[in-house]
Amino acid sequence: MAKINRQSLYFINESKFWRLVKGYSLREFAERINKSEGYTGMAESTATDHKYNIADYPVVSDALCVNLDQLTPSDDWEVSDSHLKVEKIIFSLEDPQFAKRVIIAIQDRQPESLATIKCLYKHLNLQTEKEKQVVKDVWEKFVINNK
Repeated sequence: MAKINRQSLYFINESKFWRLVKGYSLREFAERINKSEGYTGMAESTATDHKYNIADYPVVSDALCVNLDQLTPSDDWEVSDSHLKVEKIIFSLEDPQFAKRVIIAIQDRQPESLATIKCLYKHLNLQTEKEKQVVKDVWEKFVINNK
């Protein structure tokens, strides 16, 4: 697993969160920020230390229609040595907590995407069977608890 600095990791994970909430595939997101799909894919991959260029942060923010402060750590975040590297652990829809966070945000912004599990699968552009199963399990509980 690659290593990157904490702020870059935070930005990647929050960007991925909002990308999923908005329903953008990696390709669609890359087009929105005028970069290649490889650029965005490598940023979200744990296999490489690739990250978003800090000069691209405003472009990413604009493409996701969120404020830059929604993608960067808060002012009270613990400051660390910018040269200190951490494991590049990227949030995944295979994690039920992350899937729930995404589904809650979708409910607040695009509730029609939660009408059926097929709508949600389409919205999220799921890649693996495990993602599909976790999302389905979380979605079913979410629907039951929000009736």
